[in-house]
Amino acid sequence: MNILSAQNLAKKHGDQSLFEGLTLGLNAGEKLGVIGRNGQGKSTLVRVLAGLEEPDSGEVVHKRGLRIAYMEQNPPALDVSIADYIRPEGQSLPVGRIREVLSLVGIESEDKHLSQLSGGGLRRASLARALLSEADLLILDEPTNHLDLDAILSLEERLQRFSGALVLITHDRYFLDRIVGSILEVDQGKVHRFEGGYSSYLDKKEAMEEQARLAEHKARRYLSTELEWLRRQPKARGTKQRARIDRIEEVQQRDKFREKKEMKLAGKSARLGNKILEIHDLGGAVQDKNLFSEFSYRFQDGDRVGILGPNGCGKSTFLDIVANRKSPEYGRVVYGETLRIGYFDQMGRDMAPEMRVEDFFKREVGHHTIGSGLSPKELLETFLFHPSVLYRPLGKLSGGEKRRILLVSILLNSPNFLILDEPTNDFDIATLTALESYLDTFPGPVVTVSHDRWFLDRVANHLFLFRPDRRIQDYVGSASDFLSDRKDPDWLSENEWESTVDAETSAPDLKKPGKSAPARAQKMGNKERKELAELPGRIEKLEGEIQELEAKLSSGDADAEKSALWGERHVQANQELESAMERWVELEEIQKQHKG
Repeated sequence: MNILSAQNLAKKHGDQSLFEGLTLGLNAGEKLGVIGRNGQGKSTLVRVLAGLEEPDSGEVVHKRGLRIAYMEQNPPALDVSIADYIRPEGQSLPVGRIREVLSLVGIESEDKHLSQLSGGGLRRASLARALLSEADLLILDEPTNHLDLDAILSLEERLQRFSGALVLITHDRYFLDRIVGSILEVDQGKVHRFEGGYSSYLDKKEAMEEQARLAEHKARRYLSTELEWLRRQPKARGTKQRARIDRIEEVQQRDKFREKKEMKLAGKSARLGNKILEIHDLGGAVQDKNLFSEFSYRFQDGDRVGILGPNGCGKSTFLDIVANRKSPEYGRVVYGETLRIGYFDQMGRDMAPEMRVEDFFKREVGHHTIGSGLSPKELLETFLFHPSVLYRPLGKLSGGEKRRILLVSILLNSPNFLILDEPTNDFDIATLTALESYLDTFPGPVVTVSHDRWFLDRVANHLFLFRPDRRIQDYVGSASDFLSDRKDPDWLSENEWESTVDAETSAPDLKKPGKSAPARAQKMGNKERKELAELPGRIEKLEGEIQELEAKLSSGDADAEKSALWGERHVQANQELESAMERWVELEEIQKQHKG
């Protein structure tokens, strides 16, 4: 049954056309995702669909009596309590349900007024209000921002069970894949609908772009032939000639397909020495509350570390200590002489509205190239800006655009160690994809805090897990590997993950091991994954040592005693190499079975 119908919608913001000629219908129980670049009109579109904003032309018709709940991205800081704000008018809700939703969104107390909350707190309150309503249509604008991973997983399960219709704006790609049945893409004034989740959208988008590429190629070949004909002809007099000329003009006025510009960045940065950054027995606290303790780690060149843990566990405190912005409670951090940290934090910078982007770069960077000679204009293009943005005042940019400008300024400073604290909160999918591609080429270590599983799986190959016992565990594997392991009783038992978890801090899907678990196929644990990751380096080292020993033995320069020692080590190294190769094959097979 159709509950919402939009006919020929159009909307402008100033001179910019956000969308036009949009016609769509929404059925009861249908789940629709909305994606697109920041500033393209996603929030405006859902407000128009909700009846909160009028279109410039066209109309939206709701089924009679349709109940709509809307979570807005930037709710007003009203002078009302959270308790009064979240409760639907004229409805009484069970206390347990209210507590469940407040816990899900991370609100501890209902007594505060909205005017006392941060931007993230206001979003969480708006999400709680929408979830508590008895709605036929739920419209959520970036609901996963400022939620930790367990809250995102709980929200995901809740929305999967929701029997009403859903319109969802989000940049969380796994979230889209698991919840929506179709995707609406808002792109430069046009809106396209794709059936399926995000992975299906990627496949169909690629196919659509390939068709457009072929059509553009055919159009150019056609024009080349026809324009050559036109140059050879006298002025058209016949009907057929006039029709042919009209066809030429029609093709010339087509919407041209433009290839996306691929910026091949070398990811240059300041040179790293042998010692990069070492953490020794680190402990952190805030206001006498211990957050983590006894953590040691030595960073290697090319490390890709994701950090996972619930809100309030100390992730940002840990980053501040590593970046030398905050002193540890105990322990120490040792910095290499050539280390240059680039820290993209959640705090932002003083960005005066009247200051031009170019002047902001001069203030923040002080020079105009990074190590590879890359200019600010080139880096801006990499992160989806037109170079002309250099001359725009900061006050003319959206919040997401300012965050992108800040990221560019940090990269222009030639860091060789990157720290990213929640970069996925304010970036759209296109920007996240650009950042992922940039990090592919960045030669130094990257440490990122994020609750975006897609982003973490893409950029991190091992994790620092902030455990319930306030220790930090170095876990070799992806975020998806960890979520899979966390449901496995054998892994939980091996890692003693739940032994110190109390009722308040336990994750919703952690399960204690059963007493009589059935026999299971061999599964790769964290120790095995770590061993597998280290084996190629060990094999390479042994092969190099064997080659060096063979060169020494064949030189004939050493005395008999040295030659005997070299020969003994040569035999031993070959045995170690054979064992390492066998173990590598064994672990590869286990990993293959696990993935299968």
